[in-house]
Amino acid sequence: MNQSFLVSTECPTCGAPLDFSEGANAVQCAHCKSNLLITGRKTVLRYYVDPNLKQGEVPASALTSDGGEEPPLAGKAVRQELVYLPFFRFRGHDFHWQTIVHPGADEEKNEDPPGLSPLLNLLSTSLENHGFSETIQSIQAHHAEKEETGFEDRYIEKNFIALKSSDFGIYSLGVRPGVLKLKLFGAQEISAKQMICPELKEEEAVERGLKPAESRKLIYRQVLGRMLSLVYFPFLIVEVETRGNHTLSIVDAVSGSAVRKGAPPGLMAILEERLESAGEQIHFRALTCPNCGWDLPVRPDDILFFCRSCGKGWEISGERLIERPSETVRFQGVPCEGEICFLPFWIFEKGFAGENLKFLVPAFRYRRLKTLLDLATALVRRNSPLESFKPERGEYTGCFYDQEDAFRLAEAVEARLKLEKYGKLAPLPGEKDATPGNATLSWLPFLRKGVNLSEPLTGITLTQNLLF
Repeated sequence: MNQSFLVSTECPTCGAPLDFSEGANAVQCAHCKSNLLITGRKTVLRYYVDPNLKQGEVPASALTSDGGEEPPLAGKAVRQELVYLPFFRFRGHDFHWQTIVHPGADEEKNEDPPGLSPLLNLLSTSLENHGFSETIQSIQAHHAEKEETGFEDRYIEKNFIALKSSDFGIYSLGVRPGVLKLKLFGAQEISAKQMICPELKEEEAVERGLKPAESRKLIYRQVLGRMLSLVYFPFLIVEVETRGNHTLSIVDAVSGSAVRKGAPPGLMAILEERLESAGEQIHFRALTCPNCGWDLPVRPDDILFFCRSCGKGWEISGERLIERPSETVRFQGVPCEGEICFLPFWIFEKGFAGENLKFLVPAFRYRRLKTLLDLATALVRRNSPLESFKPERGEYTGCFYDQEDAFRLAEAVEARLKLEKYGKLAPLPGEKDATPGNATLSWLPFLRKGVNLSEPLTGITLTQNLLF
């Protein structure tokens, strides 16, 4: 799983240090125990990293030449400037089907599998003697290469500079998330720090983040839980004079290492475009039920919180919590007895191959995305009628996936059904489009069996510690 940076700030209630994961929607202060809603979901939030270099400090490595001279030529710093370069961070959960080509034994090991080669050689000789050379060539080609459809899912985490020039020689943050702490900033940081304006637009950043890491024969692909943010990282730009020549050295102001030496002085012109607006900023508000005032559960990744007191669901919308109508449902004729946990689902109505199907898409997060896909597919295949009911007891889990993500997962289920039934993804007769806006939210019962949760209709089991 991809890891988030740690964001470091102060509790708005008591002023104590407050740390939370980048992209989190809720946090509890360890000092005063205040439950806090973190606003800014689905916007491009901006952070910065503090430098470790002292003011006026220039590492000696930035003043020596990098041209292979022995000993290296030493220069002197003519001027220096601490700037904050923008880096986009894109994160998400990628899942796809792709065509996997298995090369034949000759290509992989330069030898045939035991027992198969003699048979092919004997068959080849017999067919060629009877004038069937094309037939044996077809058999050998089939033996040499085999294609099959495979499913993969992986977490995406991409960091890339938001400037278009390659003269910086910097392409990524190149650090592990656990190493740095991010800081929030606003108008006061804009005026006090030299923050460089990004050249890449948000749409370009998303497109780059979604680009597959390698060339594949993709059949179908979706990316859930997309997050885009901007991190401003400090670099010391040093103009160095060596024997009358002027070049720039770019120093990582956190580690103190020179990441680029001998850069052209004209690069300074790019750094004149300074950031003027702080953009969307994070704010905090009490994480309490707007209806009854009860504390809502602090689940950092949730986008919708279920109030245990009044039974209402509250979804983050900008800086507010708005009520999301929902109901508790079960499958008709399916008994649900024992200890129950209710998990959220988005429900879509969609035409498929001449019949109207009900797509039940998990709204909860699970560490193995394929299991969610299997569960949603199994529920669609059963297409069983639902009924509302009022449970006497049970635990409710909040939502991680919103309607947009759920719709992407519903499309993936439909693609899977098409691939399995028709071997293609072309539109089918009687098919009609669903949209994220026509989804309804429902909680379905799962039976708790030790550390597992079992869906009573399909029997599919989830491991509880993989829910998060």
